[in-house]
Amino acid sequence: MKMGVELYAETSLSVDDTTRFELYLTKNGELVGGSRGADQYDSNGMVIMGKRVAACGREATYGMDDRIAGLGLGPLEALPSGWFELDGDCRGLKLHIKTNAVLDVGLLVRDFSLRVYDQDMGMSMDVPLWRPDVKIDWVSRGSFVIDLDSLLS
Repeated sequence: MKMGVELYAETSLSVDDTTRFELYLTKNGELVGGSRGADQYDSNGMVIMGKRVAACGREATYGMDDRIAGLGLGPLEALPSGWFELDGDCRGLKLHIKTNAVLDVGLLVRDFSLRVYDQDMGMSMDVPLWRPDVKIDWVSRGSFVIDLDSLLS
């Protein structure tokens, strides 16, 4: 299966020149090849509700030139997910998020949702993190693991 995973803002998110996100997938404890993504914000700004904040499968840095017409005006939005191959089914699939933007699991649940793409099927699924069936392990401040197995099976 060829897939992509993106993190979306459910509320407006202020970013500054230190804000970073790292997302990657593991399957049964092993890194899914090509799934590592990193997003670094290099200027002050706002990612408004409904916009992409971070994604798997590529690295990107956002600054003044990434806003409307390169004038440094308006909201930011992260680049779309890169595509990566997932062998077999989704058993044991977990999304790892490391960020300094949100340190508490309560804020992560309130402020973000996921969009998971299956390119082969031509489908996507939006998953608000506040849903009761979303299992999130709060590893440490700013480090979270989301169990995708039960959501995608």
